[in-house]
Amino acid sequence: MSGRDLRMFITDHRAEDIEKLTLRIKDGLGSTKYKPLHYEQLQPMLDAKRLACAHTVQKIQKAQQVAQRARENTLLRQHREVWIWEQAKLMKAREKAEAELQSFLEKNGDSLISQMRDYELILESEREGFRDATVKPIWQLKEDLQYRLAEVRHHASQHPSHSQISDWVSVLQEGNWIMEEVEMPPLLTSQFSMVPLENPNLASALRQVIVVDSCPAEGVHSVKDQQEAVVERLHSECLSVGQEICALGIEECFSSVQGILGDLKQVPEEILSAWCPYPDLKTSLLQEFHALSEKYESKLLNIRDCLEEIGRCCGWPEEDHMVFQMVLSQYLHDLSNRRTLSMDMLQRRLPHRSRQELKDHEQSWEQYRFALAHQRAVLQSWRWDRASLLIKSLAILEEARVAHQEELTLQSQRRHQQEISIQLKEKVFF
Repeated sequence: MSGRDLRMFITDHRAEDIEKLTLRIKDGLGSTKYKPLHYEQLQPMLDAKRLACAHTVQKIQKAQQVAQRARENTLLRQHREVWIWEQAKLMKAREKAEAELQSFLEKNGDSLISQMRDYELILESEREGFRDATVKPIWQLKEDLQYRLAEVRHHASQHPSHSQISDWVSVLQEGNWIMEEVEMPPLLTSQFSMVPLENPNLASALRQVIVVDSCPAEGVHSVKDQQEAVVERLHSECLSVGQEICALGIEECFSSVQGILGDLKQVPEEILSAWCPYPDLKTSLLQEFHALSEKYESKLLNIRDCLEEIGRCCGWPEEDHMVFQMVLSQYLHDLSNRRTLSMDMLQRRLPHRSRQELKDHEQSWEQYRFALAHQRAVLQSWRWDRASLLIKSLAILEEARVAHQEELTLQSQRRHQQEISIQLKEKVFF
């Protein structure tokens, strides 16, 4: 501490200050320094301040709500533009697929067309049977409930009974819930529109229209339970079919690295079947191909380990990952507000996933895509190096055959010259 700081730290106490403090304490409320407070006068002022503060808070909240609605409307408008573009793209893809299918059917004759039409009729009959077994009974039940509710209301207008009407209204609401599940069921319309029911008990249970006279709620709950059982059964069938497809290894046939590694180790048939007059030269060429295979094999093994560590679905269930891929494919990279829109749509489509989980999954998916792109680049580089080595090897083999042929010709000429020389010597001496 410096001398200046020490002088500022030391304070002087004077007697007159102590006397003033003593007099102020003795005077109490009569002191001129402090004035008495009138709480009755301050209370209205405090209430006015609180009311003004409450109004200000309400204005702030209203402004925040307006800003939130404006932001929501802006996002929905941008989402709508993306959806319109996606719909146009899907329509073009559908028209192209239908045109290709039509051209394929025209090229393959009438027999295939008749088989396809017969199969389409079979599928249509199966779909109609499925609708008769599941959807139509519930529609009939709803119409029955509406008719009976109208009768109860007419009866209640003559004999008021509010509890009975409320019971029927709740039953009709249950019926409407069932109809909503039937009208927009992703399992029944998209995935299972062509899958017949293997268990006839479920279909026969839904064919029975429940007569609701004394206890309508039990009938509606029974139909609801039966419908949930049907949907659960169809969902389990979908999962089993998906597992069978995965067990067949269809996807692995296209993306497995094992088949690629097997192709790497194979030496071109042109080199194996080519005749070379010098065995050492052919052995060295084969060693060059093996060295090239080992070089790229180590790279592909590292990429395979990376892909297996990340996983095809990046640690998510397949359904969530499929939704994630679909949303990202809709929002292209040239879109100005792509990340905000895609993240907003992902939060809407996957509400059970937090924003941090979505970001982590996006990062993992980018790593997986980068590994796949790296794998394609490595394979392309291997094809180029292999093709150039093959051309070079064939040229070397051709040069070796030409050189060997020249050597054979030279040896033949020398042998012929030696024979002529021997004959001349024999003529000279004999």
